[in-house]
Amino acid sequence: MEKIINILLIEDNPDDVKFTEIQLNTIFGRSHTLQVSDYFSKGLQLLESSIFDIIILDLTLPDANGLDGLKKLLEHHSKCPILILTGFADESLGIEAVQLGAQDYLIKGKASTHSIKRAINYGIERSRLTNQLAENIKKVEAGKARQEFFAALSHEIRTPLNGIIGFTNVLLKEELTLNQKKYLESIKQSGDILQVLINDILDFLKIESDKINIEIIELKLAELINSVLGSFEIRLKEKELVLNKSYDEQIPFILSGDPVRISQILFNLIGNSIKFTPNGGQINVSIGLQLYDEEKANIEIIVSDTGIGVPPEKLESIFEPFVQSSSDTTRNYGGTGLGLSIVKRLVNMMDGTISVKSKLKEGTTFTIILPLKKTTATEISKKVESTISADEPKRIGKLKVLLAEDSKLNQLLVKIILDGFGFETDIADNGKIVIQLLAENNYDIILMDLQMPEMDGYQTTQYIRSEMKSTKSTIPIIALTANISEIDMDKCKTIGMDDYISKPFNEVDLLNKISGLVKKFKK
Repeated sequence: MEKIINILLIEDNPDDVKFTEIQLNTIFGRSHTLQVSDYFSKGLQLLESSIFDIIILDLTLPDANGLDGLKKLLEHHSKCPILILTGFADESLGIEAVQLGAQDYLIKGKASTHSIKRAINYGIERSRLTNQLAENIKKVEAGKARQEFFAALSHEIRTPLNGIIGFTNVLLKEELTLNQKKYLESIKQSGDILQVLINDILDFLKIESDKINIEIIELKLAELINSVLGSFEIRLKEKELVLNKSYDEQIPFILSGDPVRISQILFNLIGNSIKFTPNGGQINVSIGLQLYDEEKANIEIIVSDTGIGVPPEKLESIFEPFVQSSSDTTRNYGGTGLGLSIVKRLVNMMDGTISVKSKLKEGTTFTIILPLKKTTATEISKKVESTISADEPKRIGKLKVLLAEDSKLNQLLVKIILDGFGFETDIADNGKIVIQLLAENNYDIILMDLQMPEMDGYQTTQYIRSEMKSTKSTIPIIALTANISEIDMDKCKTIGMDDYISKPFNEVDLLNKISGLVKKFKK
């Protein structure tokens, strides 16, 4: 359907109005509307009550003469293109009008139908593109501001959380009384729950911004399932829940998919079942092979429980973000209402399907079909392996580490962990001290916090890579950070950081990253 062009003509000469009307009818026929005002003030009133695609303005009006009317229109209605159609054949006036913001400057009696049509069409299209550009800029700025806000929020929450979880893990290795161990395990559990909530919020924002990529790498599904289930051992014991597992042995030993996202899906679903199943209940996890051909294996994952169930009228909405089945659910069980939304979005991103059945006070069953790719591999590639043996510190030797960190709490925590690995550690409160210590000493690796006073981690890394001698400039650098936004990670790579680990971190993951980079650097 052809768009109707709405035109406002501000012109007081009846003959000129008639002639312009004839030209517009010739150009647009029925695909336009025309409203005429013989006074500038009346034209302003029409602009307040109606929407126009273009304004045709005369410069000799009873209440506005010369460029005064143009200036007022641009001041209050700058988004609507303005075409000057006047008897003033003054080139300098035309140039000034266009410089002020008029779309075009045409002379009465000389302006052809073609030139008017071209000026109107060009003005409308230019206005549309300008408005679209402004809208896109707003969206980009809003998205950037949103990412920066949540990156800052992540940093502020994760930094103290790193201390809570880290020192709890350190203390749990000490000789403790039964009560002390019980209290510390409670603290650790609370910290772990808080970390899951933070990760849910940040993952949801990443998915919303299309910042999560699905990897296709080799994985051992049976080992992945066992690893996930093993992590729930303590929580299952606390609630005296029985976990039944069924695994189809016909599933290929090695498949290709995203192990991290599959684990995330399982963590959310099983964690959900544990949360909503009363003490003494059951949780069933079944992994089956639904379809297997030359290219893919459709894996069916069923997670069911004997929990509180979901009301029938709420089943369709439980995958929506921030939705719980009732307000009582939020009060009694907590949570953000993001877990199932993240699960569904991840399943969709992997071209899978998810469905749910539930009965109140009887339980809930989630069924997922994930198409995993077939592979000819008989073993996992080394680059995919993420485990590390307990004697790895002995293999890589006594390393000298430079820790750049301004938080005294995190300095102490990381030093205790590195001391446990048998490493020697120097500490720098800011980037300037990092550069000074690096110039005076030799280090095997640098752990670099991103947010530091005086000179932050980005500036420090950039200086090391571009200004220091070759032996120093190539030292491996791991970003040790609470910022995990896509912007920060891209920036880390761009300036030359070799890897990153987010707070709160697992000490095995930290050792794994240190070991891999040091071995690579020494080759």
